[in-house]
Amino acid sequence: MPDDLDLNVVRSLRADVPEMSERAFAEGRAQLVAATGGKGVVPRRQARRQPFRGRLLPVAAAATVAIAGAGVAAVSLTGDEAKAPVAETGPESRVLPPMPAEPLNRAGELADRVTDIPPQPGQYLYLEETGWISGEAPEEPTRTWVPKNRAAEWLRIIPSGDEIRAEGGFESAGDVLLPSQSTFERLPRDPKALYEFLRREVRYRADQATAMFENIVRMLDGSTPAPLRAGLYRVLGHLPHVAIAPGAFTEDGRPAISVEMPWVDGRRSTEALVAPDTGLVIGHRGQGKESEGTVRYAVVDRMGQVPPA
Repeated sequence: MPDDLDLNVVRSLRADVPEMSERAFAEGRAQLVAATGGKGVVPRRQARRQPFRGRLLPVAAAATVAIAGAGVAAVSLTGDEAKAPVAETGPESRVLPPMPAEPLNRAGELADRVTDIPPQPGQYLYLEETGWISGEAPEEPTRTWVPKNRAAEWLRIIPSGDEIRAEGGFESAGDVLLPSQSTFERLPRDPKALYEFLRREVRYRADQATAMFENIVRMLDGSTPAPLRAGLYRVLGHLPHVAIAPGAFTEDGRPAISVEMPWVDGRRSTEALVAPDTGLVIGHRGQGKESEGTVRYAVVDRMGQVPPA
């Protein structure tokens, strides 16, 4: 078992390594499989790519953020109260304690709103995620088709146009959790056990709370079963530094509840936008709000079908 010195060395090495976005992971995987002659990736076209400078959380990308303080906003999810300011703390606040006995914010209340978008047998849940930088045209969307039987084949088409197919979804990379059947099976449903599982996953991170926040948010889209999403919201309610506020809107105008983790500089944050009626992530913002993203859901009859906008 590594001693404290070994762990400190690992943490110091990892502290300066930026997060690998899910998009980068997917595209890198596509290139690797294609280069080795493996199955699962079908190059479709060579598209002109704009560099993605945003830091968005769900499938569109995984943010690299830092924590700013221990204060938590206690707001009504149906009221107009503003988020409380977040107090500054030292670097020691980035290490997660065991699960607190009492909630630190109101995120757990969202667990009661969680519902699935259930396709019928033979149908697919369609997810369309679009990201862009303020003042620029939107990127090509990332499209994902999830079968009713989540253990069956999933399809994702990334902005380059490449198709990625995988049985049971797309596997997590290191301590970056991604929705997949194997991930769903690994995660406990009991909130305390789930908190400790997620805390262990990020134990080598310098900023454990933010890394755990990002893992939770990536698991809050419609591909994750509702009971697990409910448990994740209850865990989020015990995570420090999280601010919850109603009255937000996605870039395409849908009402949302803001679930936000501030950066250490106090000027920027990573924010997930959650549908009040389903608990699904429907948007995200980052880097002082200049990076935007939306998530759209539908049920379609066949893999590869794109519903009307």
